Amino acid sequence: MPEIRMYMVYRPRPARLVTLNATSWLLLDHCDGSTVAEIEHACAALLAGRGRNVDAEGLRQGLEQLVDLALVEVVSLEAAAQPHKEARRHE
Repeated sequence: MPEIRMYMVYRPRPARLVTLNATSWLLLDHCDGSTVAEIEHACAALLAGRGRNVDAEGLRQGLEQLVDLALVEVVSLEAAAQPHKEARRHE
């Protein structure tokens, strides 16, 4: 039986432990401010380099599940370019 690789992520609000498979963990690791296209491209390249089949639709669904689980959020480019409300309040 092959080794099962599962990853646990703690989400504080609301408190919950979430179990991710290796591909979901890879996607989460690339959610660092990159665009969806950049995340999908980087993950597809890593998976292909490891000899794994790359399913673009599966990667997109994995990202959507991370959003649904409230582990990541989608931020528009306009919102990301604006300073945080707290930073503006202190100016």
